[in-house]
Order: sequence, then C-alpha cells, then structure tokens
Amino acid sequence: MGTNSYSFLEIEKLTEEQIESIEKEIEEIKRKDNWKPIGLKGAAVYLERLAATFQVSIPDKIGLEAYLDIMKDMPAGPAKRGLRHIMATHKYKTLPIPSEILSATYTDKLYWQIDAATRRIRIAKQRRTPCP
Repeated sequence: MGTNSYSFLEIEKLTEEQIESIEKEIEEIKRKDNWKPIGLKGAAVYLERLAATFQVSIPDKIGLEAYLDIMKDMPAGPAKRGLRHIMATHKYKTLPIPSEILSATYTDKLYWQIDAATRRIRIAKQRRTPCP
C-alpha cells in the first residue's frame, strides 16, 4: 500500500493512530479505484463486452438473471481489471462461467492486498477490545 506499508503480521502491534491512518489510506485507495459495486447495469455491460469479444451470445433470460445476480456486487475497479484478465487469458469461444468472472475479480492483486489488510485490522481491533 502507500506510505504506511506495514507488514500484515505487524498490524497487531500498531497504535490506534497508525491503524486509523491505514484505514483512511485504504478508503482513499478504494475511492480512487472505484470500489462501488458495478450493479446490474455494470454487470450487463461487462457481459456484453465479453460476448462481443468472444463472439458469443448472451444467455437467455434465466441464465442472464443468474449472471447479473452473481456479478452485481463486484467492486468496479477490480472487476475492470478482472475483465481485462479474462479477455487476455480465456482460450475458448465461450462465455466464461460466473466462477471464472468472480475469480478474475477477487484474485486481483490490489483487491487481495486491500482485503487482507482490512481483515488484519479488524482482527487486531477485536483482540484489543475487552470481552464482556
């Protein structure tokens, strides 16, 4: 990450101020990279691009609804990079199955780093909170 590139293993040792600084940096990265969900319209555009690239048809109503429902919550920035990855690596003249699309999005390097840092911060905060 940016200026506060702390080891994920050291997060538990950070002060509250340092954790707050990292959280702000994470939110700024998410804002700049557009981590808002792509929504139904964004998912439809994504599928149209894949279908046009691989010269295949979009599934019928039931299949289309399934694709859109599965894809609508993907964060826009990682989804865009995932789309490029699929276009560069998908080998067949078929529409990638939803799991391939999700995998390309959620294994994006930046997504993984931000998600891992967020989870480590959450764990560190939980460990600091006294049990009732």
